Amino acid sequence: MSAPLRVAILSNHTLDPLKDFLAREMEAAGLASEIWVAPFGVYAQEILNEGSALHRFSPDVTILALAPGPLFGRLIERFPDLSPDGRRAEVARTAGEIASLIHAHAAHGRGILLVHNFVIPSCPVLGLHDARDVFGERAALAAANEALADACRAQAGAWLVDVEALAGRIGKDAWTDPKMAFLARMEVSRSGMEALARETMRFLRALTGRMRKALVLDLDDTLWGGIVGEDGLSGIRLGDAPPGNAYAAFQRRLRAMQRRGVLLAIDSRNNPEDAIEALESHPEMILRPGDFAAMRINWKSKVENIREIARELNLGLDALAFWDDDPAERERMRAMAPEVLTIEVPRDPALYERTLAQVAEFDALALTEEDRTRGRMMVEGQARTKSRARFETEEDFLRSLEIRATLAVPDVVTLPRFAQLTARTNQFNLTTHRLAEADLARMIASGRFLARGLRVSDRFGDEGWVGFALFEREDDRARLDTFLLSCRVIGRKVEHAFLAACLEDLHAAGVGRVEASYRPTPKNAPCESFLGDAGFARTGETPEEVSYTLDLSGGAPPLPAHIRLDRGESGGRPPRDG
Repeated sequence: MSAPLRVAILSNHTLDPLKDFLAREMEAAGLASEIWVAPFGVYAQEILNEGSALHRFSPDVTILALAPGPLFGRLIERFPDLSPDGRRAEVARTAGEIASLIHAHAAHGRGILLVHNFVIPSCPVLGLHDARDVFGERAALAAANEALADACRAQAGAWLVDVEALAGRIGKDAWTDPKMAFLARMEVSRSGMEALARETMRFLRALTGRMRKALVLDLDDTLWGGIVGEDGLSGIRLGDAPPGNAYAAFQRRLRAMQRRGVLLAIDSRNNPEDAIEALESHPEMILRPGDFAAMRINWKSKVENIREIARELNLGLDALAFWDDDPAERERMRAMAPEVLTIEVPRDPALYERTLAQVAEFDALALTEEDRTRGRMMVEGQARTKSRARFETEEDFLRSLEIRATLAVPDVVTLPRFAQLTARTNQFNLTTHRLAEADLARMIASGRFLARGLRVSDRFGDEGWVGFALFEREDDRARLDTFLLSCRVIGRKVEHAFLAACLEDLHAAGVGRVEASYRPTPKNAPCESFLGDAGFARTGETPEEVSYTLDLSGGAPPLPAHIRLDRGESGGRPPRDG
């Protein structure tokens, strides 16, 4: 069982009940948790004092939840008597203090920091005049929120939780229970804390790699209104006029998701010719066949189809989500493929776009170039698969690919991608050690670690940054902390080239012995034998890990002959590599 995710909650108001709500959400997501709540009001001391209970707890995630009342209450009371410049100065001072805490956490803490912004009141003290005032209460809190957003954007590992938008969704009157606010200094109601727990889970899923990577879609009454096999190309409903505009809006949302890295696939019981004609030829169609990483349009079981799609995409079923307007198909999928996230689709297509927008399982903490180009990479992958059939041997096929592997030290541009890989890579990941971007930057800057990223390209295209390795060094020994590759490049012996290149660098740095381990999970069986195949000697085994060692005094193993290795490519200024 993996170690529990450690979460700390710092606040200036009573937030203790959030612990139970969050623990329940984490348990439902399959996450073991250990949650610590600091006494309210001591958040600054906990962050700034390196010997504090917060730093002794060493959380993976720290929540900084500051309500505006305790911070700005006295200031708001004085608003009618203060000049706009005086108000601005007070707001800037307070926001600057919080920004300093965000920076201090990055310097002295570990893990990621989730910073709550402020709920803007619906009934400001200046009443109707607040909207005409040069810097009224709502404008002041909006300015403070923008300052917090800027501070989080400027600091790796800090993320803004949009509590203002969350309170707006559930209703600002429902966000606070006035009685509990007076009795217990509890600024957030029970329903508000439930919503906060769910919102926090969006970040925790992304941090721990529990997001969905592909959305598998039906066609009829999903991408368009009507049944193409019965209504014909001209009879399906899609376009600017209702009800077709609801389906068009849904397709636009799908395209936006695809551009942030979510793969789209089709699983439809339909006549293939009719469906493909609609996708290719309908003038109002927004998504075209090339937008789908896999398609199963036939009369087979949708459960059987989705299993084939998972294999084609090289993903587990637990990386897929399923959207179908037919309740019977949804129930069948839930019963026969429970690992798949089957989305409860509303009956009214006018609600499709909003429902899809609220599915939190597609969230990621970073948007990288690899995310934006994932669809193109899948098309290139399909071309590689077709090319394989023309060669008699695997060796001939691999040589034909003209694979180029580029090894580089992580830099300020690529670091977010490598942190993302530690969160999202499950199948070829020896230790499944999840690393926040800020923690990774600190480890590299410490001088104790050798870190390398891998970029792969071949004659079909550029796969982007697909591998990451991290070794902790001590004298003439090194310990493998992290070694992973995206599943889309496995099978071309790239993993062996990557390891051999890393070992070359360790040998050049004076390392004579490398220790490593494989920590089995339900998903990483594809790399179970990798260390042994790469020449490491097995030294021990426990239920949690299998230990290995490699004598590097005689040099690193050779690289596979069909792979060309380049060194030194980087996207920006590299952190110091020890």
